[in-house]
Amino acid sequence: MDGARKRFRAPCPHDRKSPCLNSFRPPPHHRFEFPRRLLLGHERGRLSAGEQRRVTIRVARERLATFSVTALRMLAEPGEYIVLAGRSAEDLRLSAALTLEGQASPERQPGDTIRAEHFEAATGLELVPETHLAGTAISVSPGHTRAVAEYRNWAAAPSGRGILRVVKSDGGCVAFERAGAVGSWLPWVTVNIPAGFEGEVAFECPQRDTPADIRLIATGKLVVVDFSLG
Repeated sequence: MDGARKRFRAPCPHDRKSPCLNSFRPPPHHRFEFPRRLLLGHERGRLSAGEQRRVTIRVARERLATFSVTALRMLAEPGEYIVLAGRSAEDLRLSAALTLEGQASPERQPGDTIRAEHFEAATGLELVPETHLAGTAISVSPGHTRAVAEYRNWAAAPSGRGILRVVKSDGGCVAFERAGAVGSWLPWVTVNIPAGFEGEVAFECPQRDTPADIRLIATGKLVVVDFSLG
């Protein structure tokens, strides 16, 4: 993996014609959403009981990449990864740490225009066309009462003027909340959108001292395109 190499030694306890070595990567506590454990690769070989053999599993750096909604491209986030190896997903007896270098996903900046579709996590929403010709926006998914989208990794706490853009509304509300302690969310800004409104609505972001993850909660029948905070 870009020159990185980890070695594991595991003798075969009994004769197996087709033992399988699997390598997994549990996600570190990084910014990207990532599966809890990801299969990176495997190799098969024929080993006798007690036999030892070096097995090489090559993993392309791109295998660890995730789409960054701030860089708008695939990135393999730098930091420490834990590689697990064994005969199967249920028998991973070996582990080693691997440090990956590279470019981190850029932080969000107050005042930047953020496409509503560029969230890190979401529930209860669907992606819908901004117009008939181009663009993607978000709205409440059928069968849900609200759409929730999280926007993480802010360089500073937004404050001052905010802008929210919607393309159609039959009446609804958009609220912004800030992450609190132990998984809680704290009310921050609420913007009411009247029926028939289409365009930009301005509001004020209350001053906060420290940056925190922000989530958008949309209720009612409206389509949110983008927003800026601070």
